[in-house]
Amino acid sequence: MFRTADMKGPVFVGADFSSLPGISAFGAFARVVRLNHINPKGFFSAFGLSNRRDDDLSRRLTFSEASRDKVAEALSLASSTTLDAANWLPFQGGSGCLEASWSFRYCPACLRQGFHTLLHQLSWVTQCPWHRTRLKTKCAVCGGLLTLRGEQGCQLLICSKGHDMVNEMVCCADKFDQVDAAAAFIERYLSWAAEQRAQCVLIPPEGATTSFEVMRSAIVLPRTLRDCCQETGLTSSTNQSLTLKRKSALATGVHDLPSALAKWSSLRQEVATLDLPVHVAPGFVDIACRIANRLPPESLSDAEMSLFFDRLERQPDKSFKPAKRASHTEISFLPPFFIGERRFIHRSTLSKSAAQAAARLLALVMGEAAMDDPPEESSQHLLLSVLASILKRAYAEGTRVVLSRYIPSLFDSKRDRPRLTEPWILAWKDGQQLAAVTIVWAKRKWLP
Repeated sequence: MFRTADMKGPVFVGADFSSLPGISAFGAFARVVRLNHINPKGFFSAFGLSNRRDDDLSRRLTFSEASRDKVAEALSLASSTTLDAANWLPFQGGSGCLEASWSFRYCPACLRQGFHTLLHQLSWVTQCPWHRTRLKTKCAVCGGLLTLRGEQGCQLLICSKGHDMVNEMVCCADKFDQVDAAAAFIERYLSWAAEQRAQCVLIPPEGATTSFEVMRSAIVLPRTLRDCCQETGLTSSTNQSLTLKRKSALATGVHDLPSALAKWSSLRQEVATLDLPVHVAPGFVDIACRIANRLPPESLSDAEMSLFFDRLERQPDKSFKPAKRASHTEISFLPPFFIGERRFIHRSTLSKSAAQAAARLLALVMGEAAMDDPPEESSQHLLLSVLASILKRAYAEGTRVVLSRYIPSLFDSKRDRPRLTEPWILAWKDGQQLAAVTIVWAKRKWLP
C-alpha cells in the first residue's frame, strides 16, 4: 500500500474528511485504519508511523508533533489548526496540561460514524454539542476499556468484550449526519477560544497530583456555546475557587506598592526567609495564633507557644496547657518572627506548589516587559491581593503539616487535620495590565 503523500488525492477508503469538520489526528487515523483493515504491522508503510504497541495512540497522535505530522501528511489533512490541541484551549500555556490526565473521550453517535474531534476531549464540554449525547470514556455498552493501542490481533475502538464503537457500513455508506451543525459550532468555539487565548494564561501547579479536570467549572463559556455542550449539574465542582478582579482589589491598604512588590520578589529566589509586606504581616500572625489556640492541650511547650504570640497584646487561650517536653526546633520556625521591626516567615512553612505558583504569577505580571511599561496601580493592587490570598493559604496548610509530625492527634480533627491543596491559576491580562485572576484550589492526592 502506498502512502497518500506519494499520490494525487486520497487513496484510502474513508479518507475524504471534508464532511468531518474538526476531526482529530487520531480520529482520522482510526477511521482509515478501520475502513481499510490496516493491521499494526502496516502502520509504517501506510502512515510512516512506527508502531509501539504499548502506546495509547489517541495520546500519541495528540501530543507527539512528529507522529501527528506524519499522519497528517499521509492523509492530506490540510488544517493544522484543529489538529493541535493547544488551539482548542481558551488560554495560553500549551496542551501539556491535558497530557498528564489524558483519557480518550468520545460521543457514541459521532464515533459510530467514524468521527472524533478534540473538542470532545475538553473537560468543560460534557455532551456532544450537535448530538446532545453525554460524552464517554469507556465502552458505551458495557463500560469496558476500548482498544487504543496498536496491538496485533486487536482492532481500534473495540472493547474487550467485542462491542464495536465504529459502524464501518455507516462510515462508508452515509454522510456524517451533523456536518453542518458541527462545522458551525466548531467555528464559533475556535473563534471564542482564540479571543480568550490572546488575554488569558494558565499557571498549573508544578508536579501536579490533581487532574486538569479540576478546571471544568473555571472555564466560563458564552451562553450560546454553553447551552449546547454542557449538561446541567455536570460542571459543578467540589474544589474551592476564588476570582479577584482589578476593580475589587483597589482597597488593599497598601501605601508603598514598589516596596511591597519588592518584598514578594524574593519568592523567585532561593532564600530561607520571606520578608512580609506590612499590609499582610498581621494576617499571617493571625493565622498562626488561631492554629496554635486550636491545638489539643499539651501540644506545644511554653517556649513554643510564646513564639506564636511574640510582641502581641493578645495571649494564648486560657485552655492552653503546656507540653512537658523540650521545644522542637522545627516548630519554633513556624510562627512569623521579628528582625528589628519587620516580620519574616521561614520559606519551609509554605506549601511548595502554592509558593511556586505565586512566583510564576509574579513573574508573569512583573517580568522584563514591566520594566519599560510597569503595570498600573490597580493592576499592582490586584497582584498583591492574589499573592496574599495564595500565600496565606499556603502558610496555613504548611504549618498544619509540620505540626502534624509532632502532634499525630491532628489527623483526627475534621477542621484542622493536615491537608494540602494546589492552585490552578487563570490570569487575564489587558496588554501589560492584570485584569482578573481565578484560583482553583484542588486537593493534593498525598501529603509530601
